[in-house]
Amino acid sequence: MAAQVAGRARAGRCRPPFDRTVRLGTATVMLLTTLVACNDPYVNIPFKPDPSLWTGACDDSAVDWQNAACVDLSWQPSACAPLATQDSADLGHTLVALPTPLTYADSPPLSGPHRPDWARWGEYAFLPAQRWLYNLEIGGVVVLYNPCTPASLVDGLRQFLRNQPDDDGGRFRWLLTPYPNLGSAFAFLSWRHSIAGNCLDTAALTTFVQKNYRHAPEDSAAAGAYGYAWIGDSVGLLTGPPTGTVPCADASSGDAD
Repeated sequence: MAAQVAGRARAGRCRPPFDRTVRLGTATVMLLTTLVACNDPYVNIPFKPDPSLWTGACDDSAVDWQNAACVDLSWQPSACAPLATQDSADLGHTLVALPTPLTYADSPPLSGPHRPDWARWGEYAFLPAQRWLYNLEIGGVVVLYNPCTPASLVDGLRQFLRNQPDDDGGRFRWLLTPYPNLGSAFAFLSWRHSIAGNCLDTAALTTFVQKNYRHAPEDSAAAGAYGYAWIGDSVGLLTGPPTGTVPCADASSGDAD
């Protein structure tokens, strides 16, 4: 059954709602968002609408947002093969606030400048690289998947992440998000390192995590201030709007490298 996730808004601050469907394993979640002024502290928005419908000055939809839907419905992962690893140079971790554009030569990037607020740990309907790079910088693991990856494989990725043991900082730190035009079905990223493929190899992925998790310029388990499109974590998927998230926290961020 489809579940509806709705954003909360104070009266008089709303635009018409915007709907989008997201595949989550065997379930389909209808994410319903009410557009509101982005400086309203009483609002939690679980999904960001189409950029053309948004006018919030401090929001990143027009700058960082991408269409994370499956566009090529004929796309299928290639045949199973050993997972491919990649290491990259450290391109720094400068904080760059909106509205300055941020683009990357590598896709996906494994280091580089990013926005001042990292993302809340968990799963997203879509999370821009400009956000999750900060999560890599503080030692987390980011898992990307092609928007057309079969739902069963995405569910396998989700379960692998949820099954990782806690560490001395608390719950295992992970992000899961679609990544448009990813060449493989999925990719696991850490700071400066990645492993990618088309079929789950839990042994290889476990080795990657054990080798690279929390090996980064910083080490923080703190929940991020950015939470647009957040739809769940190790506890489970949302059945209502998230709490404690201020989407436009960059405007008053005290984070620093």
